[in-house]
Amino acid sequence: MASSSSKKHVIILFSMAIATIAMLNGALAKEYTVGDDKGWRLDVNYTDWVHGKEFFVGDTLVFKYNTQFHNVINVTEAEYQACNPSQNEPRLTTGNDVIKLVNPGNYWFLCGFPSHCTQGQKLTVLVQAQAPAPEAMPPPGATATPPPEASMAKLPATLIGSSGITFSAVVFGIAAIGLFL
Repeated sequence: MASSSSKKHVIILFSMAIATIAMLNGALAKEYTVGDDKGWRLDVNYTDWVHGKEFFVGDTLVFKYNTQFHNVINVTEAEYQACNPSQNEPRLTTGNDVIKLVNPGNYWFLCGFPSHCTQGQKLTVLVQAQAPAPEAMPPPGATATPPPEASMAKLPATLIGSSGITFSAVVFGIAAIGLFL
């Protein structure tokens, strides 16, 4: 049986490891404010906005908007193309929705207010599995291999709080610490 002092050292080291992982994850992940300083509204071309950006698992999208006139719905490709979200799709309505991209593939979002989607208030992003390591970057002028075709099914987006810590990460940390007690 380990001594009380040994247990404390293990808990401290484990806590430091968790904090380091959290910092590294935060350092690698990017946060994108949809529409930049204009936010989520009608007069922004989101096809142009997404052009040239690369999204990876762990990145977040922040939708900032006036809640009287807009909302955000994570939809399927068919709903996106038809600008016709299912009534069962949850509407995000905080005006500052932070969505973590948790799986690789295509994500589709639109505003559920009447005619807003047909007027262009919709966004699709392709999320890649992970960012390439700096040494794996192709030399200038080389062509990159396109990512594999993603599923047409809606990928779940995870709404996270302002702290940036998801519930599962907290539960994992508590459970792991319990192993050493």
